[in-house]
Amino acid sequence: MDIPLQPKIFINWDDDFLYFGCEMNVPVRLHLDLDLNNDGWLHGKDNYQLVADPFADRFMEMHALDASARIREMSNKPAIWDDSPQFLAHFERILDNGDVQLVTESLDGNYIIKIKIANNPKANFHLKKNNEIGVRIWFDAPALSENDARASVFELYRFFTITLK
Repeated sequence: MDIPLQPKIFINWDDDFLYFGCEMNVPVRLHLDLDLNNDGWLHGKDNYQLVADPFADRFMEMHALDASARIREMSNKPAIWDDSPQFLAHFERILDNGDVQLVTESLDGNYIIKIKIANNPKANFHLKKNNEIGVRIWFDAPALSENDARASVFELYRFFTITLK
């Protein structure tokens, strides 16, 4: 990016919600990919992809990747997003608007994104102590850069693991 990005990431949880926060000095889009059961991106129905713009009050993208056996049986594909027409022709969405909440604000020249993620039995996701969650966080800002610049918290194409304590 043409402007140095200095994000601060916050993660917390309780019995009902996973809380994610990001404070940024530059108005960039936040990409949050979660493997909620930390069993691999192409396993199960617990893989969320959330994209938030610091100026929007709703997600630019919000969907779950279903990589369960039912998808392979139905489509011969390894996985399908739960908001795709092919998925919706056979199943209900895994990730609904009520499952994830977004709050954005600008404060003292910083851009804040807060995300609240509920337990979701449809994704087989239940928060409890010592659970591990796979996380990938990256940023892009097409409006601020002349190229396809991206920045990531860890390696762009790899997840890191957090353990709920």
